[in-house]
Amino acid sequence: MVVALEVQQSIQSSLKNLKNLDSLKKLFWSQLNYERENKKLSVRKLTDGVIGVVEGEPLLLASGGVTKDFHVIYTRLKSQDLSRQDERVVVNHLLKEHPYALFVFSNRARSRWHFLNVKYDTSPQKRRLFRRITVGEGEQLRTATERIALLDLENIKGEGWLPNYYVPTQYFIDWSKTAVKRLRTTSIADVKIGQGQSNKIKAGDSTKRVLLFVTLNTIFVKG
Repeated sequence: MVVALEVQQSIQSSLKNLKNLDSLKKLFWSQLNYERENKKLSVRKLTDGVIGVVEGEPLLLASGGVTKDFHVIYTRLKSQDLSRQDERVVVNHLLKEHPYALFVFSNRARSRWHFLNVKYDTSPQKRRLFRRITVGEGEQLRTATERIALLDLENIKGEGWLPNYYVPTQYFIDWSKTAVKRLRTTSIADVKIGQGQSNKIKAGDSTKRVLLFVTLNTIFVKG
């Protein structure tokens, strides 16, 4: 995915001036093209552990996707040092109702920020891996800018057909677990074999996947 230079420059400017909630809203609503939500999450649904580390209620800031199933949730922590342990407490709780989400944290002064994504490893236990992009005083913004620019929904849509309106079709799309697994694992060699073109298989076809999934896990790094 290639992001235009002017888009990166605009996002970098916003990250340099990320000092308050309005700046964060501008970043997601205007620059990264997410749907506005701006809904506080009820404090009654929070555990005592979460209430003890957050300043006010977490905010459902924005959403994305055709059915708005992907959420951007902002939480202001009471601590000044952006405690990773506090972030884990909050995320582990919020994932129950927001399984597909990008979590944005700030310290109390809103001078340091974490953009956090959760990935599950390949072990049978499916352990959660917390991946962060850090923004704030003393941080180099080049890598953060490049990675956050990749979150632009307009660019993600451009990588493939992602309809945001109703389009009638004459075919059935199978989204069962088996079908999705096949989409993720089918190689070019598998397709050629299925088409009776085994003689056309080239070196490397068995390891090349037919479809490329652009996800948050390709944008965030472990940290």
